[in-house]
Amino acid sequence: MGIFAGANAQQQPAAGKTGALFYFYNADSTRVGVKNGQGRIIIPATHAAGFSYDTEHPIREAVIIFSDTDARAKDKHSPAIPMGEAFSRAGKFLYYPQLYDNGPDYYAEGLQRFVENDKIGFADKSGRKVIPAQWSFATPFNYGYAAVYTGSWKRVFEAGGEHWSIAADSGQGTTWMITHHGEKVIPLSAQQHPGDYYYDGKYYPYPFSYTAAEGQIVSYFRQLPLLQLIHKVNYAADPGNLQFEITEKPSALHPWYVVQGYQRQQQEDRFVFLVSRDGKKIYHAAFAGEKQQPLQRWILAELQSCREYLREHPDAPFSFDVNKYAKEWQHRR
Repeated sequence: MGIFAGANAQQQPAAGKTGALFYFYNADSTRVGVKNGQGRIIIPATHAAGFSYDTEHPIREAVIIFSDTDARAKDKHSPAIPMGEAFSRAGKFLYYPQLYDNGPDYYAEGLQRFVENDKIGFADKSGRKVIPAQWSFATPFNYGYAAVYTGSWKRVFEAGGEHWSIAADSGQGTTWMITHHGEKVIPLSAQQHPGDYYYDGKYYPYPFSYTAAEGQIVSYFRQLPLLQLIHKVNYAADPGNLQFEITEKPSALHPWYVVQGYQRQQQEDRFVFLVSRDGKKIYHAAFAGEKQQPLQRWILAELQSCREYLREHPDAPFSFDVNKYAKEWQHRR
């Protein structure tokens, strides 16, 4: 296992090799589609170009998602709301993603919600519908679980009409937790493991399990104190230590482990890492529009940000010796 030697790897993670594809705009840049490297149109330019699409670099993902759709929920009060359209790299329509934050749903722990007949299910990063659409609503996965809602549920809007929550319609709704396999989980009578998931006043079994090699990957991140220092530096009160878990394992289309940092069992988007199958390459996973960086480069950039923050806030309660760690990471091999 090469987890310790791999932190400086410079090779960029690559998507599955199924041929280069590119977004392109129509003549007046109002519509967007997809073509291959030879200029053959794979998906016609029929989708609204209101969102930003990168036309210069190849599309890396196995599933191509446009941010608009003409599809609508049959029931205007339904919390299952189609937003966007998902296609395969061959141009086949796959599904309608669920609405999230005014755009298509994000992948959470490798799964994305989709809408079919006013019900919600989950699809993986290959576009396969791994959990059929069967619930009136479902939350994104977090810490190995998703909350699902069955029966009659409706949207209830807050003052102003922009934000909404869901409520049982005439008391006819029920809810429970499911695993990544769609299995219903019964809550524990009491906490049995320090890592048990606490949700809505109940405990659910610690959902992660690892091989010996995977355990080494998780241990590497858990035993890297600098990540905790970077995480806490701009807090006024102690947020607690990050907990690291593997949320995705290598596949043909995505040959990387995904290591997710959790703050009090909630996903911390800044602390997501990719690790190669053999543990020799580690990257910080990129936000939308950013490039993935080798761990060493990301650490050094974060330390520079910490240095600037502590210069402006010399009394910060979670100050640490940035120069000491910068010197250490500059010379890591």
